[in-house]
Amino acid sequence: FVLLHEEGHRVHRDITLNQMLSHLIIFLSGFGLTLYPLLLFYSTTSRKLSEYAADHFASCHCGKENSIETLSRLPREHATLSFKNEMLSFFLGNHPAVSMRIKFLKTFSI
Repeated sequence: FVLLHEEGHRVHRDITLNQMLSHLIIFLSGFGLTLYPLLLFYSTTSRKLSEYAADHFASCHCGKENSIETLSRLPREHATLSFKNEMLSFFLGNHPAVSMRIKFLKTFSI
């Protein structure tokens, strides 16, 4: 699941798109434009959406149950509070909380 999740990022060109947007924000900041609200919005939504898309990509290739089982093991291995807690992960994390990712995968018939 983990390797397929990362492949999903590659297929969706998430890294390239994130870098392009970051460079654009830095470029526009050079003209005195205050883009902190845009950066905050971007970090709390776009990155998380790409995580859901990568999870979906992986689960389409290795199965929903395998994906959910693998995700359910992550909180034990990633001890950060924002990774486990839905509210903290929304504001502080760059990944959605594991419980939110599992709920997302359960909504699809794969």
